[in-house]
Amino acid sequence: MPNFIPRGFPKEMWVIFVGDVVTSLGMSMVFIFLSVYFNVALGISMAIIGMMWMVTNISSFFSQLVGGALADHFGRKRLMEISLLLRGLIWVGIAFIDNTLLLASMIVVTGMLASLFWPASSAMVTDIIAPERRVEAFGLWRIGGNLGWGLGAMIGGILASISFKLVFIVGGISNIAFGIMVIILLTETLPKKSSTEEMQSRSRSVIKNVYEYKSVLKDKRFFFFTLVGVLVAFMYSQSNTTMPVFAVSDAMINTKQLGYIWALNAWSVVTLQMIVARYIERFNLIKMMAFGSCIYASSFIILARATDFWGIMAFMAVFTAGELIISPLEMAFVANSAPEDKRGRYMGFYSLTWGMGGATGPFVGGVIFDTLPSRYLWYIISGVGMLAAGGYLAIEKLINGSNKENA
Repeated sequence: MPNFIPRGFPKEMWVIFVGDVVTSLGMSMVFIFLSVYFNVALGISMAIIGMMWMVTNISSFFSQLVGGALADHFGRKRLMEISLLLRGLIWVGIAFIDNTLLLASMIVVTGMLASLFWPASSAMVTDIIAPERRVEAFGLWRIGGNLGWGLGAMIGGILASISFKLVFIVGGISNIAFGIMVIILLTETLPKKSSTEEMQSRSRSVIKNVYEYKSVLKDKRFFFFTLVGVLVAFMYSQSNTTMPVFAVSDAMINTKQLGYIWALNAWSVVTLQMIVARYIERFNLIKMMAFGSCIYASSFIILARATDFWGIMAFMAVFTAGELIISPLEMAFVANSAPEDKRGRYMGFYSLTWGMGGATGPFVGGVIFDTLPSRYLWYIISGVGMLAAGGYLAIEKLINGSNKENA
């Protein structure tokens, strides 16, 4: 087995990996080209499109909070099955909806369903992987998603030039396929409790489980880390909402070229993520995330000065370098911060990053895009990236201060 392929992972990890390839193929088609479809094809303003993404991400945030509690209460596997199958069926149905308002509503619903899946699958990975290998495991998980994302970007670019109905149909089928894989190939990984604890757990209501997120709020270091993650999500969200519209509407690229650009992102993660993850895990995680945020910020300066396909490609190359550093480290930090019996809640609470950053990012970006020269947006986003880098360094000081007090 080649050295770059991880060894010793359980079967469940590889099922999740393959499933991520399948479902991400369809998801990339929808999320990369949806804003372009609404703005370029339907003539809807970026502010309105941003509002749609804001509603989707806010509702998805609350869904993830509930999903995290449900994952700790009923199990990971069951929640994954429900989310994948329902989302897939609705996406196929969306292909036959022509009403714009109804289409936007269905996008919101599928976003909520997707948000039930994330904390359950993240908690399952945490259940089955030892702490010392979680950076590597989450890196592998991202490789699966990005392998599918790259394939979907290229195929989606072709399908979008033919019909957006095909984009939704393929996306739906991919989710249904992964749902079937979960049913057949995965087993429940929720940690077993003693009989007394199990009886008490089953007697709790779901509402009480959600209420117990207060224990996460008491973890000040993790709470601050989540707030910085909001800034990173705000910045990252521009890449698949305002950036595609900027590049296509300014006639710098077409939809097929947009697919190639996102394929560069995805396949760079596929080929480089494990190498980068193994290298950076030897360093201070927080400082490396600050470094990655600075790289993110520099990529948007490049985007502001882009004038053609190669300029957009250069942006994506640098943007991807930041992603290779930050993404596996932030997931490992969340996993290592979570007590065993609260992993679903910690994963769910960290969804605040997308519930706030991913929600406000497209809306604020859309308003700026509509009211100012579009290139101004990228300088503002670069500033957000530098602010996030400062936030990570502040967390490092908080950790060092806490360690000195406990010494």
